[in-house]
Amino acid sequence: MRIGLVLLVSWHFACQIGAGETLAPRWSVSDVGFGIKPSFDFSPDGRLHLTGMTEQFTGGTLWHATADSRVGDWESNIVARSFFYGPGDMVVSADGIAQIAVHDHNARDAMHVEVGADGVATVRHIATPDERDGWENSLAFDSIGNLYQATVNPSGNGVVDSLSFSSFNGVEWMSHVIVGSGAFTHSLGTSLAFDADDAPHILFTPAKSQTEPTDLKHAFRVGDTWKISSVAEGGIRGRFSSFAFDASNRGHAAWLDIDPSDSSNATVMYGEFVDGAWSTSEVERLSSVKLGPSGGLKMVSLVIDSNNTPHIAYGDSRSVNYAMRNDRDWNRSLVLHSAEDRYNGLTVLRLHPDSDLPYVAFWEPHESETGVVRLLSQSILGDVDYDGVLSALDIDLIADEINSEDPGNSFDLNADGTVDKLDHQYWIAEIKNASVGDANFDGRFDSADLVDVFKAAKYDRPAKGVAGWGEGDWNGDQRFNSSDLVRAFAESEYEQSVVAPRQHRRQLGGITSHFP
Repeated sequence: MRIGLVLLVSWHFACQIGAGETLAPRWSVSDVGFGIKPSFDFSPDGRLHLTGMTEQFTGGTLWHATADSRVGDWESNIVARSFFYGPGDMVVSADGIAQIAVHDHNARDAMHVEVGADGVATVRHIATPDERDGWENSLAFDSIGNLYQATVNPSGNGVVDSLSFSSFNGVEWMSHVIVGSGAFTHSLGTSLAFDADDAPHILFTPAKSQTEPTDLKHAFRVGDTWKISSVAEGGIRGRFSSFAFDASNRGHAAWLDIDPSDSSNATVMYGEFVDGAWSTSEVERLSSVKLGPSGGLKMVSLVIDSNNTPHIAYGDSRSVNYAMRNDRDWNRSLVLHSAEDRYNGLTVLRLHPDSDLPYVAFWEPHESETGVVRLLSQSILGDVDYDGVLSALDIDLIADEINSEDPGNSFDLNADGTVDKLDHQYWIAEIKNASVGDANFDGRFDSADLVDVFKAAKYDRPAKGVAGWGEGDWNGDQRFNSSDLVRAFAESEYEQSVVAPRQHRRQLGGITSHFP
């Protein structure tokens, strides 16, 4: 079934911190749109894809939104209508196609929605083995881009084994039950990942309730046979697990263990799977956890960056947190905090494909709507347009700001208390590590740069409007004239200046965690 473009709105919510909220340095938050229980992913070109839903028994909607940066503008469309249960999952393929899976309560099965580059959605129901199946969906691609899903058929349906595994051939889904997984409820989460040999691995928790003491289980396929082992034993273990393999074929997982004496207290745990064995350790403790159908259903999210480093986002009713592993320890940051219960605990973490900078989607109730979906993102110093990369757009915005009547404090890049041309110079020399005159940012000041700037035809021609960096404004006055050329030839070695680009990776709570 194909659904045409049904425009909701062109969302553009401002960055807004509510009353009683505090936000960590180098982080920004924006409201994306109305809805609950989101998931999101990046396409390879860095475009954001985000999905959310409403859960009414009649008239529920599933929407898909895209934007080039976290501040929008968001192009948003309804892609399906039914009574949905979330959270679902979303992954974006190498060709930029969004793949979404949710539980369709009316159809009593899992629903797969494929959204093309044109915004047109194709909706399929995943014919899982038993009726009323398709809860706790998790999606993953194998190494050649084939799509798979893990899903749960709750124990209340009278099943013997609740965990299912499904594969998509581009036309239809094929599914089978994982024998030996046991009967368990929904609302505990599943996580699907593929190892270097394209063998599927699933983390799940076979409990009858959110607070029943149960081990965290690991199902993995060897040939045609599924094997099941325990990751963490003894206690209320393994809620809302998240699993990924790195490029060295080491498995990484994160989950929540609940305090048996007080379910509002929980511990974020980390596990590493190497040579067939698990080792586990504690990341951080949370004290405002709220379990239940609207609360903690996806409270932990783990991803691996391009350097094989694990990152985790996790939340409760008063905080959204982020941690990155350095050597054998964790750099932890309280990213967003509320003085009162405000959030639902759900967190979905992804890393920008160009910069490895973390983005976190979450949601909270809204006074007049079902909820509002929000997006957190961490920026590198000097990335003033928050697109995850240092580019001419950033230096042009800095020039525009320092030439304005009331420049904002966020542009005080050298931290001297004043926003002026020194910040412009600091961005070029210390942040971007570029040469004055390197108009195309290829690491050299040479004839190619001069050709580009003179082609723009703004030399000594203020009537043509302000000039940007790529048009010859190298001193930040928004004009291209002799002063820019004098500065370039005085400070840079013409056709000899080869500057190794500085890789500004990420900053954690204001602490530089990786600056190679």
